[in-house]
Amino acid sequence: MLTMHLKGDSYYIEAFVTHLKTQPFFTLLTENRIKEGEVELNFTTNLFKPSLSPLSVVELVTVDERVIQIELLHPVEIRVDEHIRQISGFSYDIFAAPQR
Repeated sequence: MLTMHLKGDSYYIEAFVTHLKTQPFFTLLTENRIKEGEVELNFTTNLFKPSLSPLSVVELVTVDERVIQIELLHPVEIRVDEHIRQISGFSYDIFAAPQR
């Protein structure tokens, strides 16, 4: 397992950190505010062993109360609004023809 340590002015590393948080192979371990405007972060990755990633099930409920289940690898949830969440991840079709 690989661990990355970031430390510096939060203004300059914010875009990089946002990108890492949305990547499926990186997990934020700790986030410490050192002082005003300065942050220290520790990430880890299972990039070399992606099979260790858990499979998650997202459930969608339709207006007529039917439940749709979607299995995702590496789900990422972003809260857009109080009642709106955007969930993305990797899915696959076992019957799809491989792309060449």
